[in-house]
Amino acid sequence: MFYVKKRDGRKERVAFDKITARINKLCYGLDLNFVDPVAVAQKVISGVYQGVSTVELDNLAAETAAYMTTKHPDYAILAARIAISNLHKETKKAFSTVIDDLYNYVNSKTKKRASMISETTYSTIMKHSEKLNSAVIYDRDYKYNYFGFKTLERSYLLRIDGKVAERPQHMLMRVAVGIHGEDVDAAIETYNLMSEKYFTHASPTLFNAGTPRPQLSSCFLLTMKDDSIEGIYETLKTCAMISKTAGGIGLNIHNIRSSGSYIAGTNGYSNGIIPMLRVYNNTARYVDQGGNKRPGAFAVYLETWHPDIFDFLDLKKNTGKEEASCELASKYGPYESYQGSPVSQGILQYDMWNVTPTDLWDWNLLKQKIAQHGVRNSLLLAPMPTASTSQILGFNECFEPYTSNIYTRRVLAGEFQVVNPWLLKDLVDLGLWSDQMKNKIISDNGSVQKVPGIPDELKAMYKTTWELSQKVIIDMAADRGAFIDQSQSLNIHIGEPTFAKLTSMHFYGWKKGLKTGMYYLRTKPAADAIKFTVDQLSLREVETAEESENIRNKRASILAIACSIENKEDCVMCSG
Repeated sequence: MFYVKKRDGRKERVAFDKITARINKLCYGLDLNFVDPVAVAQKVISGVYQGVSTVELDNLAAETAAYMTTKHPDYAILAARIAISNLHKETKKAFSTVIDDLYNYVNSKTKKRASMISETTYSTIMKHSEKLNSAVIYDRDYKYNYFGFKTLERSYLLRIDGKVAERPQHMLMRVAVGIHGEDVDAAIETYNLMSEKYFTHASPTLFNAGTPRPQLSSCFLLTMKDDSIEGIYETLKTCAMISKTAGGIGLNIHNIRSSGSYIAGTNGYSNGIIPMLRVYNNTARYVDQGGNKRPGAFAVYLETWHPDIFDFLDLKKNTGKEEASCELASKYGPYESYQGSPVSQGILQYDMWNVTPTDLWDWNLLKQKIAQHGVRNSLLLAPMPTASTSQILGFNECFEPYTSNIYTRRVLAGEFQVVNPWLLKDLVDLGLWSDQMKNKIISDNGSVQKVPGIPDELKAMYKTTWELSQKVIIDMAADRGAFIDQSQSLNIHIGEPTFAKLTSMHFYGWKKGLKTGMYYLRTKPAADAIKFTVDQLSLREVETAEESENIRNKRASILAIACSIENKEDCVMCSG
């Protein structure tokens, strides 16, 4: 007979029916035509060993459900519910109590006080503890999917002696108070907007708000101070300090001499920028204690987009904090160098791009208010790819297309495949999802374009970024640019980059007016990895039927290559 170790240290005989009942209880609202709580419970029971803890059982149950996500996206919700329920049992409930523990934390090794909450934030929370405690709604934790929650747990939630002390809702309220301070009503408003997933703050803000090191900025642009040992290492120190608090860095090194250049001070010759950049890269990795995750973006609005049902009024209500810059200026005056700026002359960003916005909002009224009061902020918007915060919210990276419709997640239990949840839901609804189809998509590197049986409209909708013209990606970025006053960063995906392709892409982005033509360049590996997870026998059964289609595709590829040779300027960025 197996015994389980309870959270309070007691030993209790393993009750298999209790495991099943707990999992079944967390399946409320899920599609039980596809989600099988008994199947999850059976796999958990098979992993029971003598002295296993209830925490370990919950972790096993969560990872088992996550492993089954390829059967239906609701399994990811079940996995999250199990993991979040486990965290709730392991943490204190009251927000102010958790903050008190974090503030009074004493490191168990050094025996020295190591407060994780700033004096100001702590005082505010203790002063308004009753109001703030009652505003926290812990059920909203269950709105995260499994991988979003695990991202929070791994990198964002504050820990005491290595054990997670915060719940996601605690973190969001800490961040809101860290931003707004004594303006508790504004803090609660921001908390509600974040916890309902209307928007999220960037990773540095989630990491640092309310702490003794409230560095909330995401991105820093630096120039090498001097082409000398002193200049290079002084700049390196600055980069290290930024990386320490999770800031992202863009470094201008145009003033560093090239490889082979004469060095008068040593009578030697320069090794060039590559060895120097390795030092910078390794330093950033070494001091990257906060994770250096990328910033956040709007979420719900992007995911639920549909022009016929989209709630523009709700969007305006929750993003109209751009208008707040004018409102703040009416109270505190405009920013220091406002006079003489384009906005002080009634010129907004869309005016500079010669674009006329829709008449959905009264832009003239806003300009009248700005003429009267000015604005408090010089620059407001700088969207960029949002890897971690998008993953937390369960969405793809901001305005980035999916790179693959199926990808691998690694957890302690091993590796398993995760399918684009929107594609999976559509295929399940059409009765098309099966293990054979999953194998085919994996074999095709996450593409659905050659999968038999999938309707053409779904193939068009679920093109990966490798199957989209990067010229179109840049065009869409330029369309957004008229309403982005700082800049935006976008990733460019070119499977096999050449100097010709990169030159074409950079100049095209420059001609379209983009201030940042590329954030990261993503390429494909020279050879595909061996797909051990694919059922090769099952796959071969359908390959014969596809041979004629492959021949047609090869002919099309030959024509595309010929086309690019004939007219390189037009075709170098085509998706063919």
